[in-house]
Amino acid sequence: MIKQLLFRFSNPIFRDSMFVLISNLLAQGMNFLTLIILARHFGPDQIALYTTSLILLTLLLSLADSGLSNSIVNLVNQKAINSTHEMYEYLKAGLLIRVGLGLFISFMGLFISEFLAINIYNSISLKELFIFAFLGVAILSLHSYISTIYQTQNKFKIRSKYQISTSVIRMLGLIFLFLMPDHFTIMNSFIIYIFSPLIVMIFHFSEILKIIKQPFTMENFKKKTKIIYSYSKWLFLSMVAVLLISRLDQFMLLKMVTVKEAGYYAIATQLIMVLPLVTESLTTVLLPKVANINTDLRFYRAKIIKIVGPVSLLLLLLIPIAELIIVLLFGESYAPAIPIFQILVVGFSLDITINLLSLVFYSTSKVWYLTILNYIQLIIVIVGNLLLIPSFQAFGAALSAVIVRIIALVYILYFSSKVIKTTTSM
Repeated sequence: MIKQLLFRFSNPIFRDSMFVLISNLLAQGMNFLTLIILARHFGPDQIALYTTSLILLTLLLSLADSGLSNSIVNLVNQKAINSTHEMYEYLKAGLLIRVGLGLFISFMGLFISEFLAINIYNSISLKELFIFAFLGVAILSLHSYISTIYQTQNKFKIRSKYQISTSVIRMLGLIFLFLMPDHFTIMNSFIIYIFSPLIVMIFHFSEILKIIKQPFTMENFKKKTKIIYSYSKWLFLSMVAVLLISRLDQFMLLKMVTVKEAGYYAIATQLIMVLPLVTESLTTVLLPKVANINTDLRFYRAKIIKIVGPVSLLLLLLIPIAELIIVLLFGESYAPAIPIFQILVVGFSLDITINLLSLVFYSTSKVWYLTILNYIQLIIVIVGNLLLIPSFQAFGAALSAVIVRIIALVYILYFSSKVIKTTTSM
């Protein structure tokens, strides 16, 4: 037993995965503690507004990324693994694109925030929150690109420390607000979330400067940009669908049900977000490895299926203790979120297999398989929400999410096997 553990820790992938997982747990733990404080203090109605604004910010950041991060990680590990100069060329092209898109989205937000808040949701309270969500894209897109730089260079420990530091600063900012009751509002809490990462960025900005200092012509920029978008066009289309699939439920609920009901769903979904940490940590480490052309994909697929089965079953143990978890953390007022959380656990237990096997398509440059899947899922989510939310409220949105993941699992298992057979026979 001890020899097996020592052997596992001697494996770089296992060791990096465990380090990233532990770091993500610490960072997410602080973010989750922030949510508990806000939920207990402000109640379901205010939490619905806060999480909706946070979801909008997440969508906009992903739009600013447009698939760049994963594309650059893959391209560097496929085409520039032995060339530092070429790696920096890809990173510089990505930096210029990311900054440009971030500034453009923030600028456009000044004109459409009011329309979204008042004409779509009929909520003046969302107007200022949406404005800051758009403004936050310019700051947080640069912040997240530093994380991409570390991942590209396989500097997982530094990347993890960077993320933990961001969560610590956000937590300290919230505590500072909490000690000043007159200023402790949802709006100020959201502003802290957006602007506090600037402090962390100051200490890591040297990574950006390294990229800026690299010689780079307009011809190189055009060439690298063409390669990046040629690689990422399907990935970008896929990401748009994924984001809508994962976030559309909250937007539709806020429009179709009461704010309080949307608040219950928001708490259940935020609580469930702790579960994908395992997937995210493994993906962070495995993506550069699987991108390498020497990876045995048949072995990788078999190994993933063997490992994630028991992990998924362990996650289902959360169902019988859901009431204890939610009431203990958030209070009796959030008890209606219990059945929502329970059904979401079923759906997210499937996500580990789905996300890790998706790396097969990245490695073989067949991301379009995922794009097709994601748009099938998007259609099912929209139809499912329209049919189930009126009858079952927030539980209907959760049920729709589970149906989508079952379909995705069947699709991924079938087509990943097909792609690997085609690749290995060539």
